[in-house]
Amino acid sequence: MNNPAGGMKAFPTDWFKAAAAVPNVILALSYQMNFFPVFKGMRKASDSRMANAVIVAVVFCTSAYLTIGILGYNYVGKNTSANFLNSLSY
Repeated sequence: MNNPAGGMKAFPTDWFKAAAAVPNVILALSYQMNFFPVFKGMRKASDSRMANAVIVAVVFCTSAYLTIGILGYNYVGKNTSANFLNSLSY
């Protein structure tokens, strides 16, 4: 199997631990508390404009979280702990 640089695994070995991260991702990407204030603050607010704004926001947040997560995991390697700050060596 082709192993990427830094010992990063493409798929987790323990799917239960991987599934435990899903609530964190959903909470990080949640926007329901800001939905209506953003809608009220838009010029020429409409359902289609708000749908486009939501799609752009979710794509941006997802790509930012994935990029930083992959780069952080690649930096630390397979010795990553649940508290990422403990994994860093200075």
